[in-house]
Amino acid sequence: MMRRFVLKLQYDGRGYRGWQRQKNTKNTIQGHLNSLIERAFDQPIDLQGASRTDAGVHAAGQVAGFDLDTDLAPVDIARRINRYLPEDIAVTGWAEVDRSFHVRHAVVNKKYCYTVYESDKPDVFQRHLEWTVEGPLDIEVMKRAASPLIGKHDFSGFSVGRSKKSIRTIEQLEIAVVSEDNGRRIRFSVTGDGFLHHMIRLIVGTLIAIGRGQLPVGVIETILQDKNRSLAILAPAGGLCLMEVHYPTKIF
Repeated sequence: MMRRFVLKLQYDGRGYRGWQRQKNTKNTIQGHLNSLIERAFDQPIDLQGASRTDAGVHAAGQVAGFDLDTDLAPVDIARRINRYLPEDIAVTGWAEVDRSFHVRHAVVNKKYCYTVYESDKPDVFQRHLEWTVEGPLDIEVMKRAASPLIGKHDFSGFSVGRSKKSIRTIEQLEIAVVSEDNGRRIRFSVTGDGFLHHMIRLIVGTLIAIGRGQLPVGVIETILQDKNRSLAILAPAGGLCLMEVHYPTKIF
């Protein structure tokens, strides 16, 4: 009997060209998982993801769904998949859902976190998961600069490539600071109904430039109003992680 399953996934995005399947490469998270599940259960599937993370971006809470003709319980399906996954991808949650559920269309909002390490030397153990920048960064100025981003806007100025649908809503943008022995970790947590290509990285890169005094505080409003991508600064991919995907009801 054909049934629909969803998985919660973690992955280290360094070795992949992003989540989404691409014609010019087989090295994507979606592509690897789709092929692995097909081999593990000896049947074709069409794996869909909740969010299309870019090349080099990580995930702690990606959600993927697929249909499978099986009598196995969700936990046994997850265990079989984990048995064959490489060490940089893991299934951490599993559930069966109604066949009408769509893993992407049903999303209420998503939460991403971007980590910046303010130091003159990268952290040996965390360097692949954060962007190391020399300070000092003015946190209060960055918070003030970020406030116009909250709400519903045309974010085409914070996007690479033009999208036909560039209106997005940022529900929450928090900047938290944790002092370490050799510097400070600054975490940008962004929750919204969806994000354009490179949108969060462009927002964070621009805020860091503002915090270093390289751009004026008002540049965020200018980019929003003028939709001028050339004024925004792109942060590296490695500091970004998809943390959570929320649905109308709890799945896992």
